[in-house]
Amino acid sequence: MSHEQFIIRAIELAYQAKAKGNEPFGAVLVKNDVIVAEGENEIVTLNDPSAHAESLLLRTYCQTQQLNKPWLEGYTLYSNVEPCMMCCGAAHWANISRIVYSLSQQDLKAISDSDPKASATELLKSMGSNISVISGIAVEQGLKVFENYRFD
Repeated sequence: MSHEQFIIRAIELAYQAKAKGNEPFGAVLVKNDVIVAEGENEIVTLNDPSAHAESLLLRTYCQTQQLNKPWLEGYTLYSNVEPCMMCCGAAHWANISRIVYSLSQQDLKAISDSDPKASATELLKSMGSNISVISGIAVEQGLKVFENYRFD
């Protein structure tokens, strides 16, 4: 599968989150070109401000019996939006090898009129991380999930 196919799945999960009243963010975890876990934002559903799609996905996957370890070398984390500081930290501590996303924090600023968060590349560099970052995949599709979404 390609980066775009995995990003499209993350976007589908963002639509699911949005339909449940959560923020429109989705993520998938991939190993050897196979999706091994999926996650969506559940902040509202769980009343948990840390229940971002990426962090929740990593936390849940690392706790599974078949994995039984907290490190994910060789895995790629796909997200419909550039991960925030918390999610970058989770990816760093999990030793994720690569992060791929659709919309950047700058893209969100353009559609939300809010201040952009720090970029994942900047955040990871400040942590001394060597996670590879790929951005700008399926941006047009990524923007559609935010149509009729009200940013608070």
